[in-house]
Amino acid sequence: MSQSSDPRAVPLENGATLATPPARQYSAMVERNTGKNADILLDNEPLSTLRPVARRQALAKAREYTRALGLDPGPEPNPEAPIIASGHQPLPFHPGIMIKPVVLVKEAEAMGATPLFITVDSDEFRAENTPLPTISGERLARLDFPLFPMKTHGLYEAAPAEPVEDMLSRFEAMVGFMASSRLDQPRNALLSYTDKLRKRNLDFPDYVSRAIVMRRLWLAPAVDKFMELPVSILCQQNTFLRFATHIMADIPQFAGEYNRALDRYRKEHRLRYPANPFPNLEISGDLVQAPFWALDGGNRQKLFVKQDGECATVVTEKGEERPLGHIVEGKLAIRPKAITLSLYLRLVLCDLFIHGVGGAKYDDISDALIRNYFGAQPPELACLSATLWPDLHADDPRQEIATAEQKLRDIDQHPEKAGAGRPEIDRLAALKGELVLAIKEPGADKKTIGQRIRELNQSMATLLADDKRALEMELERLAPVEQERQVAQARDYPCFFIQTGDLIKMSASK
Repeated sequence: MSQSSDPRAVPLENGATLATPPARQYSAMVERNTGKNADILLDNEPLSTLRPVARRQALAKAREYTRALGLDPGPEPNPEAPIIASGHQPLPFHPGIMIKPVVLVKEAEAMGATPLFITVDSDEFRAENTPLPTISGERLARLDFPLFPMKTHGLYEAAPAEPVEDMLSRFEAMVGFMASSRLDQPRNALLSYTDKLRKRNLDFPDYVSRAIVMRRLWLAPAVDKFMELPVSILCQQNTFLRFATHIMADIPQFAGEYNRALDRYRKEHRLRYPANPFPNLEISGDLVQAPFWALDGGNRQKLFVKQDGECATVVTEKGEERPLGHIVEGKLAIRPKAITLSLYLRLVLCDLFIHGVGGAKYDDISDALIRNYFGAQPPELACLSATLWPDLHADDPRQEIATAEQKLRDIDQHPEKAGAGRPEIDRLAALKGELVLAIKEPGADKKTIGQRIRELNQSMATLLADDKRALEMELERLAPVEQERQVAQARDYPCFFIQTGDLIKMSASK
């Protein structure tokens, strides 16, 4: 099957990688990005002086956090070295996501840069169901397995970790669903990973720390020695809070550009729904929604800004009013929306950000804001994804299905073509051909001739009824085969159904 011509389309075939641009160009991109837009003012300070402080703070916290998890953060970072970053929510990652830290660490090492992985723990935690291959009635099937059930509603950062043995028992249950010899290879990969989990201390109080360590366990030892930084920690840094208050102090202007950028994006991509990819910021009287969330215990709520002359007050969704200065003072915790997080990472924190497909697409909106609000040139970004299926053998009937479906359409729409070569069909087809010419003549009785053409089509279709039923039966036979193919070739299976080395080999040329 052909791949989309979209340069940022998700790769569909096994072993396919999307790297836009190729990783070998990262070094040149970093060189072009480094120092770009140094004269942008944030909170009355140019980026040229704000960036070093922001990076020093973030790397110190990342190093401290990574060590606290018992992970190797790598050598002490050179403060003059560029930073390459990537990130994602703390999910059971599939290979399309896992290729990002693989390439991140490899390319950072090659150019002497500092690799940093950002865990977006500021999103809402939902029950994390994991797709699981199994056998049902001798057919390959798929289950949505509740690997990380949601205990309480809230953000990732507030989600508690369940007892380790409860989690490990779920991994063992997954093995039980994969008893068939047809699933030997993904089951063996799962068993190998589960053995790693049992040998590692995973007794963390929170879900996020455990999820990060579990991701690193799958990567290690081949990919290691890099720093981890959750968004919840990044948001406590003074430089981030100054960035946030700079935007909120100028919220009417920022919100206008933000909404215009979203409106243009929807129009260009023909998106019908106003919440796709994100809703516009709300504007109601003197209240303008900020592109940040207010933290409310383990949840988040909308945050608004009210302008009163030159003073700005923040108002939570519940109606609580605070001076804007409370944010920098740490008296009101905030978390960024996706676009503002990307703006901070790209403008302030790193010299190159490696997005997945979704993030790279919505960063067209960030680019528009950088141009139209900050009056600057957007730093270049990378888009990286991959597809690597578990070793699940299944036939591919798509061409047979397409052929059968085309023949069925011909029987219904062009029976003379479908039955060509059969004397009775050819005779009726000749009569139809004469009528097709006759209906075009001036003064022709189009209604009568049209009815006669339909009768001839029906007569030919009746003669082809056995052929049609045979094709329908063939499609019925192929339907479960196609279902098996879809199960085998799904790209969202978690990485622990494949071997780490397979992904690393695939990424070697990128």
